[in-house]
Amino acid sequence: MKPIHYLLFMPAVLLLMFFFYLHFHKQLINRNDKIIYGLFIIPIMIICCQFPVVLVFLFYAAISFLVFDLFRKLHFIPADTLYLKGFMPFMIAFVLVVWGSFNYSDLVMTSYDIKVSGLKNDYTIMMISDLHLGKGASVERLQDIIDRVNKNNIDLFIMAGDIFDEGSSKEIKNETFSRLEKVQTKEGIYYIEGNHDELDDETRKAFQSAGVVTLEDERVLIADDFYLIGKNYERDASDINWLLKEDKPCVLVDHVPHVYENVDLQLSGHTHAGQILPLGFVLDTGLHKTEQGYRITSSGAGAWGMKNRLGSKCEIVFINLHS
Repeated sequence: MKPIHYLLFMPAVLLLMFFFYLHFHKQLINRNDKIIYGLFIIPIMIICCQFPVVLVFLFYAAISFLVFDLFRKLHFIPADTLYLKGFMPFMIAFVLVVWGSFNYSDLVMTSYDIKVSGLKNDYTIMMISDLHLGKGASVERLQDIIDRVNKNNIDLFIMAGDIFDEGSSKEIKNETFSRLEKVQTKEGIYYIEGNHDELDDETRKAFQSAGVVTLEDERVLIADDFYLIGKNYERDASDINWLLKEDKPCVLVDHVPHVYENVDLQLSGHTHAGQILPLGFVLDTGLHKTEQGYRITSSGAGAWGMKNRLGSKCEIVFINLHS
């Protein structure tokens, strides 16, 4: 993980541990108990940084305790019985984490029919984002995606960022490039960098050898019919007008779902549709109408930090682009 992730995780762990302290402070009878509890926070923090699923477990447990507290204050009759002296909220959190693991394993294909004015022909596009190969997805999941690409005889395969992340080993990357060589499309394979990919010259060359075109603030003309534009992750969202063309339709791929009103179709990822409850209610996902066209934000084909999702599905985006 990057240092910023530790800076985000540590306050979250401290906040949760403070919540549990307030909840169980009556059981911490003497000073030694409180000191032991304080020292216990350090290994918990380290474990959560290395295994984010533990942080998710603690988060769900805290929410469960709050729900039980509410039920008890409202005199919900079986609340005290079901509480089981604090054991039940931890059981609920465990079940939710297990459920999230099973939910992650279900890779769905979400289809959209998009009409774009000015196109001469119809096209099929398959797009993925946020695989996070390593902790977030296995190479076997990538192979499943490749098999679906080849089976559907698509025109364009687009990888919209975070295919790798900081924890992707060299072996995983080499296996990825080897498998990408077997992707079959009519108009090519394109990759746009995400915030976790750490794209360098070696990776660029490996993508190129695998037949993948890396777009970094670049546009390519597809079948003399529309422009495919790849925005560099680090460029300001307001500074892309020079990439747009007015003579043909434009499909823009930006890893982050910034709002662009002047493109015919925008493809993004990054949000994971929240990945865990209840974040999916506030983060961008799915299809949105814009002033000139549409924006599709994928929930991602993998996950970050753990193979676990609750409240959102892992998905492949399949687009029928109509003239």
